[in-house]
Amino acid sequence: MNGESPFHQPEPVPTPPKNGANKKAVDPALRVAIGLAYLIGWLVALVGIRLFHNLVLPIAINIYAWATLVGISLLYIVILDRLYGQAYYMTSFAKYTILMWVTLAGLLGFHLLIEGHDLRPFSIPLIIIALIHLYLIVYHYVFVTDVNYDYIVGDVLFFLGMTLISVLMLLHTGMLSGVRSAIDRIFEPKPNGETEPQQ
Repeated sequence: MNGESPFHQPEPVPTPPKNGANKKAVDPALRVAIGLAYLIGWLVALVGIRLFHNLVLPIAINIYAWATLVGISLLYIVILDRLYGQAYYMTSFAKYTILMWVTLAGLLGFHLLIEGHDLRPFSIPLIIIALIHLYLIVYHYVFVTDVNYDYIVGDVLFFLGMTLISVLMLLHTGMLSGVRSAIDRIFEPKPNGETEPQQ
C-alpha cells in the first residue's frame, strides 16, 4: 500500500470470467437464493419441531449449528489474515463485516429453533480467535515498523464487534428471549390440548 490511505484508492477491477458471464449480476441472485433457501428451511424446521414434534430435526440442526460455527471461525481467520496484511480497501472491509454478521445471524437462527439450546459453548472458539486478533493488533501496530496506521480503525472495530457478540453469547443474557417467547406463543397449545399455529 506504500503508506497511502485506503480511503482514496479505487476498488481493484476483477478479471472477467472466461465464460463471459456477468459476475456482478450473478452474485446478488446467488445471495438471494441462499437467503431464500435458508428462510424456507428454517420455517420448515420450525414447524417440524414445534408442531409435529420431530425428534430428528433438533439433532440435525445442532450439527448444522456446529458446522456453521466452524465456517464462521475459518472466515474470521481468513479476515484476520487480510486485516493483518492490510491488503484490502474500505469497500472490502464492509463486505467482510456484512458477511460475518450474516453468518452469525444464521447461527443465531439455528439457536432459536431448538428449545433450551445453549450458545455458551459456541462462544469459546470465537473468543479465542478474538484474543488472537487482539494480540495481532498490539503486535502489528506497536512492534512492526512498516505498518499503515490508517487501518487500525478497521482492525479495532472488527475486534470489538466480534468480542461483543462472543461475550454476549458466553454470558447467555437472554437477549433473544423475546423472539423465542413470540415463537412459543405461536405454537402454544390450544384449550383442547392440541398444538397448532394460532390464527
